[in-house]
Amino acid sequence: MYVELPEVGAKYNPGESICTVESVKASSSVYAPISGEVLEVNTSVKESPENVSLRNSDQIFLFR
Repeated sequence: MYVELPEVGAKYNPGESICTVESVKASSSVYAPISGEVLEVNTSVKESPENVSLRNSDQIFLFR
């Protein structure tokens, strides 16, 4: 699994691709639901992308 995260400070408009999540079988883009600026990225997701699939954890996020 691989996760391509945005840069802190990047600005997006609704519908723009923000990041990509790839697995063995598929690649999916994550699209901005609203306009805004990336304030923080979860760099631990790059180191252990399998954690993205964990549920019920407030520690798992791609970006804020």
